[in-house]
This record gives sequence, C-alpha cells and structure tokens, in this order.
Amino acid sequence: MLATIGIQLSGEQFLDLSMRQGRSAFELAIERGWPKEQVANLKRERDLLYSEKLRNQTRVLPGVSETLKALHERMRMAVVTSSQRQHFDVMHADLVLTRYFEFVLAREDHGRSKPNPEPS
Repeated sequence: MLATIGIQLSGEQFLDLSMRQGRSAFELAIERGWPKEQVANLKRERDLLYSEKLRNQTRVLPGVSETLKALHERMRMAVVTSSQRQHFDVMHADLVLTRYFEFVLAREDHGRSKPNPEPS
C-alpha cells in the first residue's frame, strides 16, 4: 500500500520497523507529510486485501492439531498475538484450533504491541 503513494519499503526495513521497533510502517507516510485520513484509508485497503489473502491461503501445518490436542489435555493455553482481532478471526474461521485455547489476546486487547512485554 505504501508503494502506491511512492514509499518503497524493503522486507528488512519492514522487519526492523514492525518486529524490532514495534512501529507501524504507515508511520513512514505520516512522517513524510501524508494526511492521517489518507493513511487511514490506506490501512483500510490493506486490511481488506489482507483479509482476502487470509481467507484463501490459511493452512494448518502438519501435526499442529494433534500437538494442540495433546497439550490441551495437560495444560491451560492461550494465544497472544499482535494480529488484529479481525484478521485472527478470519484466519481461524474454518479451523478448529481455537477450541484448545482459553482465550485470545489480539492487538486491540492491549495498549502496546509486541515486542513490548505488555501483551504477555
């Protein structure tokens, strides 16, 4: 989405911003003077595209269901994710994996996202 407004972002730059710094790549647009309303529109477009990809491309790796079932019988489990709730829900809509977890904390459920320790 950033490329549509002339902002190039390499995979390494994205990882640094998102995973190491815990920042949104869309902050680059704001830093370069793009109005927050336009950036919000870009985010909505990104979310729609991402949800569509998740609906069509989510797969469960071999052995995951069996492992979760075995663990569920012995310990309490939960998910803490930096994903938006809507994306987590789309990704798991047709899967039965969430039944093994007592709860899911998504991005909206805490003030600061990973790598900040607040969500844990």
